[in-house]
Amino acid sequence: MEQSEQPAAVSVVQATLALALQRFQERRFAESEALYRRALETFPANSDALNMLGVVLAERGNPLLSLKYIDDAIRLAPGNAAYLTNRGEILRRWGMLDEGLACCERAAALDPSSPEARNNLGLALLGKARFADAIPHSQAAIALRPGMAQAHFNLGRALKGLERWTDAALALGDAVAADPRYADAWYELATVQERLDDSATSVKSCQKALECRAEFPEALVALGDAWNSLRNAENAGNAYRRALQVSPGYAVASYQLSLCLLGQGHFAEGWKLYESRFDPAIPGAAAPPLMPIPMWQGEDLLGKRLLVLTEQGYGDHIQFARFVPLLARRGVDIVFGASPEMRELTATLEGVALTVTQVEDAWTSGCDYWTYVASLPLRLGIGAGRVPAVVPYLRVDPARLESWEARLSEYGSALKVGLCWAGRPTHGNDWRRSIPWERLAPLAGARDVVFFSIQTGDRSDDAGCALDGIRLVRCEGELKDFADTAALLSELDLLISVDSAPVHLAGALGRPVWTLLPFQPDWRWRLDETISRWYPTMRLFRQQRSGDWEAVIARVAADLAAFRQ
Repeated sequence: MEQSEQPAAVSVVQATLALALQRFQERRFAESEALYRRALETFPANSDALNMLGVVLAERGNPLLSLKYIDDAIRLAPGNAAYLTNRGEILRRWGMLDEGLACCERAAALDPSSPEARNNLGLALLGKARFADAIPHSQAAIALRPGMAQAHFNLGRALKGLERWTDAALALGDAVAADPRYADAWYELATVQERLDDSATSVKSCQKALECRAEFPEALVALGDAWNSLRNAENAGNAYRRALQVSPGYAVASYQLSLCLLGQGHFAEGWKLYESRFDPAIPGAAAPPLMPIPMWQGEDLLGKRLLVLTEQGYGDHIQFARFVPLLARRGVDIVFGASPEMRELTATLEGVALTVTQVEDAWTSGCDYWTYVASLPLRLGIGAGRVPAVVPYLRVDPARLESWEARLSEYGSALKVGLCWAGRPTHGNDWRRSIPWERLAPLAGARDVVFFSIQTGDRSDDAGCALDGIRLVRCEGELKDFADTAALLSELDLLISVDSAPVHLAGALGRPVWTLLPFQPDWRWRLDETISRWYPTMRLFRQQRSGDWEAVIARVAADLAAFRQ
């Protein structure tokens, strides 16, 4: 190029680059790519153009080629923090978390005053679930550029990861204040508000997210969850169905819709959708085992042997085990795969020919098909009016029963009441269903009552702090498996418990049980029943306001005083 032509060429390239950036910001990526390539034809060593071409290609779904161009830019300008920041973000986005983090750390070290570098380093640390480490970098980015919505957003996500819910809500509120069209921030804010038990506000935030991005399946599921918490099943179901319209096959929406339908007694559709619980997208979903036999899909099983596998929690195992005798009465030979804690109790179930605790043992048991225990109602065509509720359907070992009878005889004629105040802490709704130990203090008003703690796990230590007037016997150390617990429950007059495995066990044994339910109960307890349709000896004590355990315990205390009459 002649020297006299260079100023004109530079001017043209500058205009081309400006237009390319404008098209990028408008998300017109194909046009932006063409413009950057045109600029590079004139000046192939323009590092800014190389960098931005890489960014555009990443947006167009070509990470390998994008990294090639950004690496070319870095070779030309190795001290440019912005290029390293972009490289780190692309690596992070495409799952190369360690490499992305290393790039972002180099970028922040090169230019610690760059809000983009600090923000992206925080984002890279978020990707590694290093929430506490991410926070100072997001805060630094905010200090450098207070109106940087993404930095507020990333700070909120880090605080959410640490379960600092109130702080997370404030940070995410700052994100949407900085950018009211930030759909992802509205969505994250909605999930935090739901966790803060502010479902009405969560609905509004979901609606804001959907105003910004109409086809946002995650926000639609969050909207359904918030409506469900407000006990508006119709609106919840509509939100889940809309999510499935936007994203057909979206497993989370299918699963949440299944729970919504089952809670209303719409079993035909609900059981079908409930099969989505195995999808890897579902938090905590268990991958189906590799089996040398086919999964049962409803084929004729007369004269066949079926392997039934446990799943989910202990309560689910007990609740759905009721369907096994129906199969046995049809001439099906049942092998039940149970956990070690459940094995002996499961063996008492009618029709169980063999129990195993390892899938490998089942391979040699001569089974023709296998299924999960919670899939049985679907395969058996169980409708809302056909729930088998004959109890007891589990039995107690006579030797263990005799042992507990002798153990409890020392308490004479006192009313003997089992007590369990907390469920498994990893359960998604445990923060609503479990009760702080001190909230049980009003139970001291019942006269001539001895309480027996069957609480296990870390929460059993709560009982170390005595409540005035409550006579408590701690039994958790003597409960080695569910057969032990069954024997104890059979000798007690009553069980009072939150929604956890012991209520299912007491119900399956036909023992009196009072189940304490949050305002937003699990699907199986529905919204209006006072006696469970699953267990005829179970009374349901419900919160009338979200979080209000005081009124529930007051009703229980009053009824307990009259229980012996």
